[in-house]
Amino acid sequence: MSVAMTDRMYSFRDCLGPILEDMRDVILSQQSEDGSWRYPLEGTVLANAYLIMVEALFPPGDKTLVEGLARSIEGRQLPNGGFGLFPEHCGDFSTTLEAYVALRLAGRTPSAEAIARAEKFLLATRHESNLSNLTRVTLAILGVIPWSSVPVLPPEIMLLSGRAPLSIYDLASFTRVHMPAIMLLAAMNVGCGFRLASEIKALLSPHHFRSTRSIHPGLGRLERLARPLGKGLAVFSRATGARRRSMELCRLFILERMEEDGTLGSYLLSTIFSMFALSLLGRPEDAQAVRSMKAGLRGFTVEQDGELHMQPCTSTVWDTALNVLALRQLGIPDTEPSVARAGEWLLDREITVFPDLRQHSPGIGGSAWGFQAVNRFYPDVDDTCAVLSALRDFKGRLGPRANQAFSRGVGWVLAMQNRDGGFSAFDVNNSKQFLERLPFNDMGRAMIDPSSADMTGRTVMFLSDLDDARTAVSVRRGLGWLDSHQEKDGSWWGRWGISFIYGTWAALIGYGAAGVNQHDRGAVRRGCVWLRSVQNGDGGWGESCASDLAGSFIARSESTPSQTAWALEGLLASGTSLREGAIRRGMEFLIERYRRGKGWEENYPTGAGFAGKLYLIYHNYGNLWPTMALLRASRMLGIRLSPPGAEQQTRIGRCAAL
Repeated sequence: MSVAMTDRMYSFRDCLGPILEDMRDVILSQQSEDGSWRYPLEGTVLANAYLIMVEALFPPGDKTLVEGLARSIEGRQLPNGGFGLFPEHCGDFSTTLEAYVALRLAGRTPSAEAIARAEKFLLATRHESNLSNLTRVTLAILGVIPWSSVPVLPPEIMLLSGRAPLSIYDLASFTRVHMPAIMLLAAMNVGCGFRLASEIKALLSPHHFRSTRSIHPGLGRLERLARPLGKGLAVFSRATGARRRSMELCRLFILERMEEDGTLGSYLLSTIFSMFALSLLGRPEDAQAVRSMKAGLRGFTVEQDGELHMQPCTSTVWDTALNVLALRQLGIPDTEPSVARAGEWLLDREITVFPDLRQHSPGIGGSAWGFQAVNRFYPDVDDTCAVLSALRDFKGRLGPRANQAFSRGVGWVLAMQNRDGGFSAFDVNNSKQFLERLPFNDMGRAMIDPSSADMTGRTVMFLSDLDDARTAVSVRRGLGWLDSHQEKDGSWWGRWGISFIYGTWAALIGYGAAGVNQHDRGAVRRGCVWLRSVQNGDGGWGESCASDLAGSFIARSESTPSQTAWALEGLLASGTSLREGAIRRGMEFLIERYRRGKGWEENYPTGAGFAGKLYLIYHNYGNLWPTMALLRASRMLGIRLSPPGAEQQTRIGRCAAL
């Protein structure tokens, strides 16, 4: 080892301990009184726009709330007048139209600067731009376009159980929860009396008023044959009463899956579309449900850097579980009050009833957890693994309860493995590919929930760490799935993060936890080679959200702390030495950008929602993932963290980077 390299290793030793001890205090300082961590989940202006619509169209509205949301929208407008999906995006027609509608409802006049600039963008781009189908649904509700231009499944699908060849339960849960309201609205073929309808129509192109076609050109002829058949079936359905029964099932689906806070699935758009559906259906007994939905949505608003934002949903279970896991690895015992409170908060959100999952898997049982603070019906594998990792081997008064929940949760995770050996987020064996080609799906990866590298890799990591005979076969099958789904360039694509760095990290930490490194398997070696090849000149890693749209890696020259941490963890988990240049430069990137008492700064969306519609800034990611990467490095160096105490202030001063 060279003298220079030896000095660098000593520098890492000097810095890692103080940084990690400081991050321990940072994380603890951000905890809520109830034991959870509640970071904003920030998307595009879409969420703000839709809450403004709710406030305006479901009186009484909160004028102060609307004005705050409107100002936040105006602050995101691009120089060309449009609104983008992520920072370097040049502007999206549908998002801009939604922002325009919201700003007009917020009281902005046609001559207001933001309105005039948005109008100019819309008129300049309307002929070559398509409307997203979610925007089409909104415009049909508002009476701007006819429902005939919105591709929608017939409500009669609600009459079919999960045992049928095709049912509502074949859709991914995150899409399924939206569909009953949309089908109900389309079946009623009505819209609300929107005073700005003619103004919005003038901003559209003629093709926006026509029905969209399948994204798969080979299905065009089939669609032309299916349209008259669909009309005939609709006539027959109404004549036999099936249409009425299916519409009532749509209504009951909404009411039965309302959360305690009034939302539907704790999602923004599913709740808003359900509000419109119940309101336009006009039953007096549903009025209270609509009011509860509106109140629940208001609870999604947060203030971030002096601006008011509407969250598309909350990420509280996810953030809390990951922070508990980090704190325990940072040396905070589970008997410490802050960790115990968080553990109890997580245990209170255990889900044991799975009405949708049991349509396809009637025997599924055990325990699981969802993503949001309020979620009784839609758990997912990633959150469940995160919660179980956080609660594992809990001591103290919560010990018995946590251990029982842990055992139930492991059983649920094992039951969620797909037939192909991989893991999905919300569903099991939800992979009927033809559903991705339905005309309603214009976002990609929105109709089904097949296995993905990020879900498979992270779940394999969790299962590999268990001393449980049941997990060996599951791990082997998961690794086999990863082997067969690697990209030609050596990367893996990740569904819920951006995008190839995320997927490759998840795959590599899965292999590493299973005891497979780059010296043992070619897939791991190729993944490491790919990660090294996309490292930025500043030592970090960065990937654009455009990767998710393009389906191929698109670099971002400005590195992010979270993506850098993913790459570092993937390489280290694969047996890469801390002495390697790529690791050294990545570590330097994180150390040099650490801010004492604050952590790292990150304001780029590294979370993926839906391609072409939603990308997310997790305001915990910029601190959490670098902490986990540096923790892995510190263990490799044998660094022992000091217990919380006053001496930390002396130790932290030894690191020049701080």
